[in-house]
Amino acid sequence: MKVGLITLSSGYNYGGSLQSFALKKILEGQGHHVKVVDYHPVDTRLKPFWRGWGLKGRNRFSNCRRRLLELVHLKPYRTKYDDFKRHQLDLTARCGSYSEVSEVLEEFEAIVIGSDQVWNLDYHDDPVFYLASPLDYRGRKVSYAACCGQGSKRRDEWIKDALSDFNAISVRNSFTKLWVEQLEISLEKEPVQVVDPTVLYDFSEIDPRDSSEPYLFVYLLSNADEKFHRRAIEKIRKLHQGKGRLKVVLAMATGIKITPFQWADEILWMLNPFEWVSWLAGASHVYTDSFHAVIFSLKNQVPVLAYYNEAIRAPRLKELGEDFGIEAAVISIDTDSISMAVDHEFEWKVIQSRMKESRGDSLRFLEIALGKV
Repeated sequence: MKVGLITLSSGYNYGGSLQSFALKKILEGQGHHVKVVDYHPVDTRLKPFWRGWGLKGRNRFSNCRRRLLELVHLKPYRTKYDDFKRHQLDLTARCGSYSEVSEVLEEFEAIVIGSDQVWNLDYHDDPVFYLASPLDYRGRKVSYAACCGQGSKRRDEWIKDALSDFNAISVRNSFTKLWVEQLEISLEKEPVQVVDPTVLYDFSEIDPRDSSEPYLFVYLLSNADEKFHRRAIEKIRKLHQGKGRLKVVLAMATGIKITPFQWADEILWMLNPFEWVSWLAGASHVYTDSFHAVIFSLKNQVPVLAYYNEAIRAPRLKELGEDFGIEAAVISIDTDSISMAVDHEFEWKVIQSRMKESRGDSLRFLEIALGKV
């Protein structure tokens, strides 16, 4: 079957690209011919160099420094990242308008929406991610591990109508499942909760980075108090003090924001998604607020400390902690229990067993929804 994937593929986000790659590989393993729809709903070109300096505010010096770093790093980073997408995702022709999307969709017998936050209405309410009007796609419609970001209160009639036309719906977490159920859409079968595609795929083509010097891998997507970061890093270093001073390696979320920190011994600006996994997998410890960084830490049996301070990230990380029995290692920035989180003992056999069990149920959903060729 010819299958098209619609996800948040236009951005520069490691987890988003890796889940697209993983889902593509899994579906190909089931016998399908798969392409990622190269949909760009917004203009992702670099802003003119004279825009965004923020010279009028009280933070004008830090804003100016940030903008200078963007000018130096952002364009080559995106060039490298786009090359990764072209080689690994098998993209369709690029489309931006609804008419262009409709034309691209005509080549597919089925469309899979997801994964990631494709249904996060705080970010966008784009009908493409629901295959809604003005699109008129008549093939098979399936969602895999779609996420609404957090508990959504939106009950738009157009969303209800669009999802009612799906052949099968699966979601990534319980709060998205509840949201879909509350829409009271008419489906042959209830929405199913499945795991993120990155849990399904083994990524055997990526080797952990081989380093003679142990390091703490840090990847941050949201802001937190600088004192909190320093406390967390200090606690992690103390845990590993028998290995000598733990080097702090910060993987910059270059496509999302640029916020260099003084406590980083090394900053990685130019990683593609595979390199990001390699650095993470070779670390002695991981410190992050990223959903996918936690998943890859667990897949590679690397201890992780995950924090959250934004409402949009809290439910996903907390549920991920519950799913794999690492609740103690997922904390709020308002907590006083950093030491307890850092000292958490990971039961790797239990974690791997839970991953294996969840893989089976998720793969069966895809086989039933699309049919195994």
